[in-house]
Amino acid sequence: MSELIELTVDKIVAGGSGIGHAGDMVVFVPLSAPGDRLRVRVVNRKRNYWQGIVEDIIEPSPLRTQPVCPYYGTCGGCDLQHLSYESQLVVKKLILNDALQRIGKVFVPPDGPLRGESAWEYRNKSQYPVTGPPWRVGFFQRRSHRVVDTGRCMVQSPVMDRIRATVKKRLESSAERAYDEELRSGNLRHVVVKHSRAIGQAALVFVTATNELAAAVHSGLADELPELVSVVQNVNPEETNRVIGSGWHALAGTACYHDRVLGATLRVSAGSFFQANTPVADLMVKRVLKCLEPDGSETVVDLFCGVGTITLPIAGFVKRVIGIESGASAVEDARFNLESNTIGNVEIVQATSEEGIAKLEAADAIVLDPPRKGCTPALLNGIARVAPRKVIYVSCNPPTLARDLAQLQTLGFAVSEITPLDMFPQTSHVETVVKLVRRDGGEA
Repeated sequence: MSELIELTVDKIVAGGSGIGHAGDMVVFVPLSAPGDRLRVRVVNRKRNYWQGIVEDIIEPSPLRTQPVCPYYGTCGGCDLQHLSYESQLVVKKLILNDALQRIGKVFVPPDGPLRGESAWEYRNKSQYPVTGPPWRVGFFQRRSHRVVDTGRCMVQSPVMDRIRATVKKRLESSAERAYDEELRSGNLRHVVVKHSRAIGQAALVFVTATNELAAAVHSGLADELPELVSVVQNVNPEETNRVIGSGWHALAGTACYHDRVLGATLRVSAGSFFQANTPVADLMVKRVLKCLEPDGSETVVDLFCGVGTITLPIAGFVKRVIGIESGASAVEDARFNLESNTIGNVEIVQATSEEGIAKLEAADAIVLDPPRKGCTPALLNGIARVAPRKVIYVSCNPPTLARDLAQLQTLGFAVSEITPLDMFPQTSHVETVVKLVRRDGGEA
């Protein structure tokens, strides 16, 4: 039988759980708040820590507020809705600072988080796992693969909810079957919806285990939903937690949609990465430019450049930009975006960042925006060999950011500025822009 304990939550750490102590044992408690006095049910005991769930709030933290979403606590999409928004910003700064100091030995204090236009209805992309019939199209329940059929998601565009509801209605009257992970049978795995509020375009991706998809599910959708400019099927037959596979089939419209960052219109194909909060992506690029402080003579290398989200806006302020990207669809998008925005001082190279940096001889500045796993030691060593005066590191994961900053410091770079951005309100995720300068004659 699980044990009940009482504890006070000290802080929230990366991943969104609060931590308290039972004697000398650290206890992780999701959906808790700093200052909570709780009765906690221990559900998992590890050698160095325990995991628990809130059984009862004995004395609530002053940071708490009533969550507005009726699915909060069941749906696993958000983990900080029980904190006031101002408290969320403070917690995120502390999460970042804790990772930087503990893992990276970086003691430069972060600025206050930059925030977007709204803490609600900001997401431009959602990936919905599906089960059925009976059909559920929603999000995974916290710490499970059970799908919660949310009728309304308050952190995403309402257009996306309308598209999802239409797809679900189609599924209910079709012969389609959801993929079953345990039985390894069925077909439909995920439904992915993207929407640009700035341009008013939406894209829909059906992720299936086979090349088949019932026509009743997708036929005529673009006529029914005027925002929908792209309907695409992605085939992922692998036994994997990775959502997107390698096979693509256009079903209706184009294989892409468009969004806008700092005045640059960007084509985004179904398989290309794009920041999930477009207004905060604007703030991110502005912060990168501030860190670069360009005078127009620089050669800048943009690693993991994607469709050109950072590459295109900075091109007008520097002499030359080299964008390096491994994804084929993103490379095609980036090159299209350069042409459609009449930008001539940018070269897009299709290569891994490690391959691309190995061929470079020099650069004045390097911008990098890696995935959550961060950078390989080989890439960081390659950056040091090129010896840019500045490195601008954009990160979506404080622990891997801190790890990489520790290596860059040993390679001759000093952390100069740290700016968190609230790319994902109501969640514990923290986006960060870090400026580093080279110690040996680069900058003071």
